[in-house]
Amino acid sequence: MTASGETIPATPTHTTVLVTAAGSAPAIAFIRGLRSQSELSVSIVGVDTTARSAGLFDCDRRYTVPRVEDRQFLSAIEAICQAESVDVLAPIGNFELELFAAAAPGLRVKFGVRVISNTPEAVALARDKRTSAEVVARHGVAVPAIHDQSDSAAVPVPVIVKPTIGAGSHGVSVVRDRAGLAAAVKHAGKDPLIQDFIDGQEYTVDLVVDPAGLILAAAPRIRVEVRAGQSYKGVTVNDPEVEAAARRCARAVGLTGQGNVQLIKSAENGRCYFVEVNPKFAAAMGLTIGAGLNVPLLYVKLALGLRPRDDELIRRERVWLLRSWHDRVVAEEEIDAVASWDRSRTVQ
Repeated sequence: MTASGETIPATPTHTTVLVTAAGSAPAIAFIRGLRSQSELSVSIVGVDTTARSAGLFDCDRRYTVPRVEDRQFLSAIEAICQAESVDVLAPIGNFELELFAAAAPGLRVKFGVRVISNTPEAVALARDKRTSAEVVARHGVAVPAIHDQSDSAAVPVPVIVKPTIGAGSHGVSVVRDRAGLAAAVKHAGKDPLIQDFIDGQEYTVDLVVDPAGLILAAAPRIRVEVRAGQSYKGVTVNDPEVEAAARRCARAVGLTGQGNVQLIKSAENGRCYFVEVNPKFAAAMGLTIGAGLNVPLLYVKLALGLRPRDDELIRRERVWLLRSWHDRVVAEEEIDAVASWDRSRTVQ
């Protein structure tokens, strides 16, 4: 118990963590982050829509589940949580976030599962690039000017055109010639967001936010080389201006769980401009973990009600990510042995 009378939960003897979308880059980084620590005794249960998923084979137990849009998806997750006595659930896939944010209270009541998640309202706001930009601007962060697509003749170039609701680089185009604007708008889909293109250095800031919305850590890294919206080369930096802007963005959107903020520091005027806030674990989170801020461990601890130590919230600068291809060789009988979610019912 603290001096204020607050009860501090005891560290559990063992914790079972379920990781979704196990074959994705953020899931693999999350799994490896938990594997790299010795503070908590952890078993990892991985799920994915296919047994041919490399990340599944980094897990202690593994299952296939329906796609998130399938009506049986949540039932599958519940069955696995019950069969495996899951303590903490880490949603990874971008399009799972709203579902798990809404389902989190029920999973806690029914199965005692603590879901690492933001609120449904924060997830919806963060995924809406237009509205989140407007909200962030009201909190004092610079936002690239937004233009009306109905008056294309008045749109200056260069601009960036992207879907209002989307993930990664899907539907995103940089238009440097007005002749390409119509095609870019069509590519972005319904009601695209058209903004000034800011030439400058791109940053991603990985966040650690507690359930009350207190930002415990903000870790900037430079996106040195980006392919299809993901960082392939990057380096951690200490930039108080970028960190402060990211914190304002997170507070504006109302994050109370996992997230990262993307910003650009203008080469012309040095200001930090908001790009987007993502209420999820980043694909290149492994760089931040490698620099000393073990984001997966910290979020599991927060889910369990454990308070991170001050020394856990420090990371080194000038640590590089050099992403490479990593083969995972798996015997066919191991793939065939991956259980389908409905078989989990027999494990109880």
